[in-house]
Amino acid sequence: MSTKHLFFQRGPGPLRHMGLAVGFSLSLGASCAAQTTTPPALPESAPSPLYVYLGLGGFQPVPNAQLNQQHGRYSMAFGAGWRMTPQLALELDLSTYQQRINTPAGVTAPPLGSVDPRATLSASGLAGNARYSQPLGPLQLHAGVGAGVYTVRLLVSGQQAGLPTQLIRDDRGRLGWQASAGLLLPLSKQLELGLDYRRLHLQASLNSAVPGRLEAGGSAWMLMLRFTP
Repeated sequence: MSTKHLFFQRGPGPLRHMGLAVGFSLSLGASCAAQTTTPPALPESAPSPLYVYLGLGGFQPVPNAQLNQQHGRYSMAFGAGWRMTPQLALELDLSTYQQRINTPAGVTAPPLGSVDPRATLSASGLAGNARYSQPLGPLQLHAGVGAGVYTVRLLVSGQQAGLPTQLIRDDRGRLGWQASAGLLLPLSKQLELGLDYRRLHLQASLNSAVPGRLEAGGSAWMLMLRFTP
Protein backbone atom coordinates (compact mmCIF):
# COMPACT_ATOMS: atom_id res chain seq x y z
CA MET A 1 0.00 0.00 0.00
CA SER A 2 1.36 3.39 -0.97
CA THR A 3 2.19 6.25 1.41
CA LYS A 4 -0.27 8.49 -0.30
CA HIS A 5 -3.01 5.93 0.21
CA LEU A 6 -2.14 5.58 3.91
CA PHE A 7 -2.28 9.37 4.39
CA PHE A 8 -5.77 9.73 2.97
CA GLN A 9 -6.91 6.72 4.92
CA ARG A 10 -5.66 7.98 8.29
CA GLY A 11 -5.88 11.76 7.66
CA PRO A 12 -9.51 12.39 8.73
CA GLY A 13 -8.82 11.19 12.29
CA PRO A 14 -6.38 13.99 13.29
CA LEU A 15 -8.36 16.60 11.42
CA ARG A 16 -11.53 15.63 13.25
CA HIS A 17 -9.83 15.86 16.66
CA MET A 18 -8.37 19.24 15.76
CA GLY A 19 -11.82 20.55 14.76
CA LEU A 20 -13.33 19.39 18.05
CA ALA A 21 -10.55 21.09 20.01
CA VAL A 22 -11.00 24.36 18.13
CA GLY A 23 -14.80 24.25 18.66
CA PHE A 24 -14.42 23.58 22.37
CA SER A 25 -11.98 26.49 22.71
CA LEU A 26 -14.35 28.88 20.93
CA SER A 27 -17.29 27.76 23.09
CA LEU A 28 -15.26 28.15 26.28
CA GLY A 29 -14.08 31.60 25.23
CA ALA A 30 -17.63 32.77 24.45
CA SER A 31 -18.85 31.48 27.82
CA CYS A 32 -16.05 33.30 29.68
CA ALA A 33 -16.77 36.49 27.74
CA ALA A 34 -20.47 36.29 28.64
CA GLN A 35 -19.61 35.81 32.32
CA THR A 36 -17.23 38.76 32.39
CA THR A 37 -19.64 41.14 30.65
CA THR A 38 -22.62 40.36 32.94
CA PRO A 39 -22.70 43.03 35.72
CA PRO A 40 -22.91 41.68 39.27
CA ALA A 41 -26.20 42.15 41.15
CA LEU A 42 -26.05 45.10 43.54
CA PRO A 43 -27.24 44.48 47.11
CA GLU A 44 -30.34 46.40 48.23
CA SER A 45 -29.47 49.51 50.20
CA ALA A 46 -30.53 49.65 53.84
CA PRO A 47 -33.36 52.08 54.70
CA SER A 48 -32.36 55.48 56.03
CA PRO A 49 -32.37 55.71 59.84
CA LEU A 50 -34.01 59.16 59.59
CA TYR A 51 -37.75 59.66 59.20
CA VAL A 52 -40.25 62.50 59.56
CA TYR A 53 -43.97 62.35 60.33
CA LEU A 54 -47.12 64.44 60.45
CA GLY A 55 -50.28 63.66 62.39
CA LEU A 56 -53.74 65.20 62.65
CA GLY A 57 -56.78 64.08 64.60
CA GLY A 58 -59.25 64.68 67.39
CA PHE A 59 -58.78 65.41 71.09
CA GLN A 60 -60.72 64.33 74.16
CA PRO A 61 -59.74 66.46 77.21
CA VAL A 62 -59.61 65.23 80.78
CA PRO A 63 -62.71 66.52 82.70
CA ASN A 64 -62.00 69.22 85.28
CA ALA A 65 -64.30 70.43 88.05
CA GLN A 66 -63.17 74.04 87.46
CA LEU A 67 -64.12 73.97 83.77
CA ASN A 68 -67.58 73.75 82.23
CA GLN A 69 -68.65 72.34 78.88
CA GLN A 70 -65.26 71.03 77.76
CA HIS A 71 -65.20 70.03 74.09
CA GLY A 72 -62.05 68.84 72.36
CA ARG A 73 -61.30 70.41 69.00
CA TYR A 74 -58.19 68.90 67.42
CA SER A 75 -54.73 67.47 67.98
CA MET A 76 -51.71 67.83 65.70
CA ALA A 77 -48.12 66.57 65.76
CA PHE A 78 -45.01 67.00 63.67
CA GLY A 79 -41.65 65.40 64.35
CA ALA A 80 -38.55 63.54 63.28
CA GLY A 81 -37.03 60.26 64.45
CA TRP A 82 -33.75 58.38 64.23
CA ARG A 83 -33.68 54.58 64.26
CA MET A 84 -31.02 53.43 66.70
CA THR A 85 -31.86 49.79 65.83
CA PRO A 86 -34.57 48.26 63.60
CA GLN A 87 -36.86 48.24 66.67
CA LEU A 88 -35.81 51.28 68.75
CA ALA A 89 -36.02 54.92 67.66
CA LEU A 90 -35.59 58.31 69.34
CA GLU A 91 -37.85 61.20 68.33
CA LEU A 92 -38.31 64.95 68.71
CA ASP A 93 -42.04 65.64 68.76
CA LEU A 94 -43.82 68.99 68.40
CA SER A 95 -47.52 68.71 69.25
CA THR A 96 -50.56 70.80 70.12
CA TYR A 97 -53.95 69.93 71.68
CA GLN A 98 -56.91 72.30 71.77
CA GLN A 99 -60.28 72.39 73.49
CA ARG A 100 -63.14 74.84 73.97
CA ILE A 101 -64.61 75.66 77.37
CA ASN A 102 -67.16 78.03 78.85
CA THR A 103 -65.52 81.32 79.72
CA PRO A 104 -64.64 81.18 83.45
CA ALA A 105 -67.06 83.08 85.67
CA GLY A 106 -64.26 85.24 87.06
CA VAL A 107 -63.70 86.99 83.71
CA THR A 108 -65.45 90.37 83.65
CA ALA A 109 -66.39 92.44 80.63
CA PRO A 110 -64.39 95.61 79.88
CA PRO A 111 -66.05 99.05 79.86
CA LEU A 112 -68.28 99.41 76.81
CA GLY A 113 -67.57 95.80 75.95
CA SER A 114 -68.62 92.18 76.28
CA VAL A 115 -67.09 88.76 76.83
CA ASP A 116 -67.44 85.82 74.45
CA PRO A 117 -69.27 82.94 76.16
CA ARG A 118 -66.68 80.41 74.98
CA ALA A 119 -62.90 80.38 75.50
CA THR A 120 -60.00 78.33 74.14
CA LEU A 121 -57.65 76.23 76.24
CA SER A 122 -54.65 74.70 74.47
CA ALA A 123 -51.45 72.84 75.29
CA SER A 124 -48.46 72.93 72.93
CA GLY A 125 -44.97 71.65 73.49
CA LEU A 126 -41.78 69.95 72.41
CA ALA A 127 -41.05 66.46 73.75
CA GLY A 128 -38.44 63.76 73.38
CA ASN A 129 -39.80 60.25 72.77
CA ALA A 130 -38.44 56.73 72.76
CA ARG A 131 -40.39 54.42 70.44
CA TYR A 132 -40.29 50.62 70.10
CA SER A 133 -41.57 48.94 66.91
CA GLN A 134 -42.40 45.34 66.06
CA PRO A 135 -43.51 44.01 62.65
CA LEU A 136 -46.72 41.98 62.38
CA GLY A 137 -47.23 40.80 58.82
CA PRO A 138 -47.41 43.89 56.60
CA LEU A 139 -48.10 46.13 59.63
CA GLN A 140 -45.63 47.84 61.94
CA LEU A 141 -46.82 48.03 65.56
CA HIS A 142 -45.23 50.60 67.84
CA ALA A 143 -45.42 52.01 71.36
CA GLY A 144 -43.59 54.93 72.93
CA VAL A 145 -43.17 57.18 75.92
CA GLY A 146 -41.71 60.66 76.26
CA ALA A 147 -41.53 63.89 78.24
CA GLY A 148 -41.20 67.54 77.36
CA VAL A 149 -42.00 71.19 78.06
CA TYR A 150 -45.51 72.42 77.22
CA THR A 151 -47.21 75.80 77.20
CA VAL A 152 -50.78 75.86 78.52
CA ARG A 153 -52.69 78.82 77.12
CA LEU A 154 -56.09 80.23 78.08
CA LEU A 155 -57.47 82.62 75.48
CA VAL A 156 -60.59 84.67 76.23
CA SER A 157 -61.91 87.01 73.56
CA GLY A 158 -64.59 89.67 73.53
CA GLN A 159 -65.49 93.07 72.21
CA GLN A 160 -64.69 96.58 73.34
CA ALA A 161 -66.37 99.58 71.77
CA GLY A 162 -67.64 97.29 69.05
CA LEU A 163 -64.18 95.94 68.13
CA PRO A 164 -62.92 92.39 68.74
CA THR A 165 -60.21 92.10 71.37
CA GLN A 166 -58.33 89.59 73.51
CA LEU A 167 -59.36 89.99 77.13
CA ILE A 168 -57.11 87.30 78.63
CA ARG A 169 -54.12 85.44 77.28
CA ASP A 170 -52.57 83.43 80.08
CA ASP A 171 -49.52 81.30 79.17
CA ARG A 172 -47.99 78.83 81.63
CA GLY A 173 -44.96 76.62 80.95
CA ARG A 174 -45.16 73.15 82.46
CA LEU A 175 -43.47 69.76 82.28
CA GLY A 176 -45.62 66.97 80.92
CA TRP A 177 -45.29 63.42 79.66
CA GLN A 178 -47.09 61.30 77.13
CA ALA A 179 -47.54 57.65 76.16
CA SER A 180 -48.50 56.46 72.69
CA ALA A 181 -49.28 53.34 70.68
CA GLY A 182 -50.27 52.69 67.10
CA LEU A 183 -49.67 50.95 63.81
CA LEU A 184 -48.27 51.76 60.38
CA LEU A 185 -49.06 50.31 56.96
CA PRO A 186 -46.44 50.75 54.19
CA LEU A 187 -47.72 52.46 51.03
CA SER A 188 -44.31 52.38 49.32
CA LYS A 189 -40.65 51.95 50.27
CA GLN A 190 -40.61 55.50 51.67
CA LEU A 191 -44.18 56.29 52.71
CA GLU A 192 -46.29 54.82 55.53
CA LEU A 193 -49.83 55.54 56.69
CA GLY A 194 -50.89 54.83 60.24
CA LEU A 195 -53.09 55.45 63.26
CA ASP A 196 -51.65 56.78 66.52
CA TYR A 197 -53.20 56.97 70.00
CA ARG A 198 -51.71 59.37 72.55
CA ARG A 199 -52.33 60.09 76.20
CA LEU A 200 -50.99 63.42 77.48
CA HIS A 201 -50.56 64.08 81.22
CA LEU A 202 -50.12 67.78 81.91
CA GLN A 203 -51.09 69.82 84.97
CA ALA A 204 -51.23 73.63 85.08
CA SER A 205 -52.38 76.54 87.23
CA LEU A 206 -54.15 79.47 85.55
CA ASN A 207 -54.23 81.91 88.43
CA SER A 208 -55.74 84.74 86.41
CA ALA A 209 -59.09 83.09 85.80
CA VAL A 210 -59.28 79.46 86.96
CA PRO A 211 -58.68 78.58 90.63
CA GLY A 212 -56.58 75.60 91.65
CA ARG A 213 -54.67 73.16 89.49
CA LEU A 214 -56.25 71.63 86.43
CA GLU A 215 -55.41 68.80 84.06
CA ALA A 216 -54.75 70.22 80.59
CA GLY A 217 -54.05 66.86 78.96
CA GLY A 218 -56.25 64.19 77.49
CA SER A 219 -56.50 61.52 74.80
CA ALA A 220 -55.88 61.97 71.08
CA TRP A 221 -56.37 59.82 67.99
CA MET A 222 -54.28 60.89 65.02
CA LEU A 223 -53.99 59.83 61.42
CA MET A 224 -50.24 59.65 60.79
CA LEU A 225 -48.14 59.96 57.64
CA ARG A 226 -44.47 58.93 57.92
CA PHE A 227 -41.80 59.50 55.30
CA THR A 228 -38.33 57.92 55.15
CA PRO A 229 -35.98 59.78 52.74
